[in-house]
Amino acid sequence: MSEDPTRDLPALADTFAQILAETREIKSRLTVLEEKVEARFYDTRPIQERALAEILEVKAYVTELQTGQEKLREDLSDFRKETSTHLKLMQKQLGHAFGDIGELRGEMSAPEDRITSLEPPSA
Repeated sequence: MSEDPTRDLPALADTFAQILAETREIKSRLTVLEEKVEARFYDTRPIQERALAEILEVKAYVTELQTGQEKLREDLSDFRKETSTHLKLMQKQLGHAFGDIGELRGEMSAPEDRITSLEPPSA
């Protein structure tokens, strides 16, 4: 046991110092990389927030359009019903008017025949 284990300590200290230096270098490189990733993360956040706000705006607009379209459909349905009712009423009134006109023509033909018979024939 003549070997002294402490004599290898300076070589181990140098190896340890190298490992420590490399670990520090890796740590500093990792810190720089983390900063870059974090900076990029903050760069994209406003874009995402703006895109989300625009999406929500479009969604609200589409909902408003759908509501308006449904209202137009209801109004159109009501208009069709009213128009149909009014057209039927007008047809009925026109039928009565044409009937009355026919009766008046019939009643007028008798006096016209009498007037024609009283007039002297034109030569």
